[in-house]
Amino acid sequence: MTTCKWCGKPLKKRKSNAQKYHKKCEKHATLELAIKRQMRAYRYNKENEIQTFSQYKRTLGTGSLSSNHNSEYAEEHKAIQKELERLKIF
Repeated sequence: MTTCKWCGKPLKKRKSNAQKYHKKCEKHATLELAIKRQMRAYRYNKENEIQTFSQYKRTLGTGSLSSNHNSEYAEEHKAIQKELERLKIF
């Protein structure tokens, strides 16, 4: 004899791979497992989102511009114009 994984009451098992819950407990158990799975996925996605943000926060979010400006005005202006054309703003 085994016990129900949800309520702990005795459970008759006929086969080794038979049910692990009473019929009444199975609904609650599957709901709880689904919630745990969703919470795990949410935490995993949040962690990846934070890592992705930390990788890109060092730049301005554009292709050829960085957070540091070019000391020569003409070169900086050329880089900005090139970026505006790439983004199809100008």
